[in-house]
Amino acid sequence: MYKWSNANLLTFTGEAEWLPNISHDELSNRIIGSLFGSALGEIIGLYTHGISTPEQCTISYPDQRFSLDPEPTQFCTKRIPEGMERVRWYYGYGQWADATDQMILLLLSVIHEADRAPPHPAHFARRLKIYKQNGLVALGQGYYPSNLDWVTKKVVSDPSFEHNPMKAAIDVYNNQRQAAERKEEDVRLTVSNGAVVRTGVLGLITLWLQEKQPSPWKDPVDPVSFKLGSWEGTSDIAIISDLTAKTTHADPACILSCRIVTRLTRACLRGQVKHEQYVHDIVAKTVEEFPEISEGCMKRLWEQTAELDQLDLASKEDPVDHTYTAVASGIFCLREAIKKLKKGPVLVEKEEVFEDLITDLVMRGGAAKDNACMAGGILGAFLGYTTLPRHWKNGVKNGDWLMDKGEALLVGKPGDATATDGGDKNLVAWTEVAHLWNETRAQTRFLNAIRVKEEKESEEEENKKKEKKAKWGNRRKAVFRVLKKGLGLCKIVENKNIEKEKNIFLRPEIPI
Repeated sequence: MYKWSNANLLTFTGEAEWLPNISHDELSNRIIGSLFGSALGEIIGLYTHGISTPEQCTISYPDQRFSLDPEPTQFCTKRIPEGMERVRWYYGYGQWADATDQMILLLLSVIHEADRAPPHPAHFARRLKIYKQNGLVALGQGYYPSNLDWVTKKVVSDPSFEHNPMKAAIDVYNNQRQAAERKEEDVRLTVSNGAVVRTGVLGLITLWLQEKQPSPWKDPVDPVSFKLGSWEGTSDIAIISDLTAKTTHADPACILSCRIVTRLTRACLRGQVKHEQYVHDIVAKTVEEFPEISEGCMKRLWEQTAELDQLDLASKEDPVDHTYTAVASGIFCLREAIKKLKKGPVLVEKEEVFEDLITDLVMRGGAAKDNACMAGGILGAFLGYTTLPRHWKNGVKNGDWLMDKGEALLVGKPGDATATDGGDKNLVAWTEVAHLWNETRAQTRFLNAIRVKEEKESEEEENKKKEKKAKWGNRRKAVFRVLKKGLGLCKIVENKNIEKEKNIFLRPEIPI
C-alpha cells in the first residue's frame, strides 16, 4: 500500500501485483539495463546532437562507430549548433546529460520513500527546482546551467512551480497557445520531448502495480492543479505517468507519449514483450485513450516506425525535439530488436543489437541524445544489462553509483544521497548561481571563439587550395595555349614550305 504524505493531493490504496515468472537476478539485470541503456544512449547521442542531416553526421564521423573505453571517440567540433560546446565541455566523455539526470531524480524520490511509493509531484518539483540551480547534487556534480528543454525551463522558473507545479505547467501551456493564436509564438513548442525522455524510469517504478484494474483514485480536491483530464476509471500506471508528465508538460501529446513509454518499459522489464503485436497493442490502446488527438497518431507512432528512413527525425513540419519523434525512435528500436533476436538470441549478437541500433539512430542527427536516451532505456529493459556493449558501459562515468541506485530500488535502502537536497546542506544560492552562470557564459564564449577560429582557419585553408588549384589551372591553360599556338605556327610554316616546294616543282619551264 502506498500513501503520499500530502493529503491535499492524492492517496493510493491499490494492491501491489507480484511479478510472474521472473527471477530476482533477471529483474535486476533488466532494471540496471534500462538505467544504463538510457545513460549510454544519451552519452553516444551527444556526439551528433544538433547536427541537422545524416550526411553531415557521416562527414563528422566517417567510421560511424563510437567507443568510450579504453579511449573515447573524440567529439567533432564542426557542424554543430552554438551551445553544444558548452554542454560537451561540462559533461565530457562518458557522462550522461540532463534527460538521465531527471530520470535519476524520479528514481531517488522513490528510493527515499523506502516503500517504493510513486514519486509525489510536489516532491519531484522540489528536486527539479534544486537541479535547475545546483545540478545533480546527489552525485556531487555541482552547478551547471542545465540543458533543459524550453517548456521545462519556463515552467520551473514560474514562481508557483514549487508549491503547485501542475498549475504552473498549465499556465505556460495556455499562455503559449494564446500567443500562437496571436501568431506571436509557435504552438508546437509545447510538445517538446522534455517530459517523455525522463519517463522510462516510471516503468521501473510501476513494475509492481496492476494495469488491468481501474484505479480507486478519484478527481483530487484541488481542481486547479489537476483540471486537465479526469482519472476516474484509469489504471494506476497511467495516473502515475500523467502526474509526472503534468509536473512540467500539460500538452496532451506529451501525456500520451509518457503513457506509451511507461507501459512499454514496464512490459519489457516484466518479460512480456515477445513479438511486435504486443508492442502494437500497447500503442493502439494508449492512443485510443486520447480520442481528441488520436488522428494521425498510429501513422506516426506505428506505421512510420517500421523503417529508420520513415522516422523523419529532422522533420521540417515539426520541431526536431517533438515528443512523438522520441517515442517513435524507441518503438522502432524495440521492433528491430525483436526481429533480430528471432534469428538467434546469442549473447554476442545481443551486444551487437544494442550498439548497432543506437549507432544507426544517432547517425541521423537531430535531437540525437534525447532520441537515443529514449530508445536506449527501452532496449536496455528488453535486452538486459549483460547484453550492453562492454566498450560502452565500461566507459560510463559514475557507472558504479548508477548501478547502486538501480539495486537500491529492489532492496529499498535510502540514504542521504536520496534526500531532496541530495544530502548537501550547502546548496548554491541564486546569487551564486548568477555568478557561476556568468563564468559559464565566459567559458561558452571562449569555446565559441575556438570554434569560429577553427572554422575560419579551415575556410582559409580551403580557399588557399582553391586559389592554388586555380593558379596552376591558369598556368596549365597558358602553357597549353602557347604550345597550341606554337604547334599552330609550326604547322603554318610547314604548310608554307610545302606550298613553296610545290610551286617550285610545278613552275613551268622557261624557254632559253
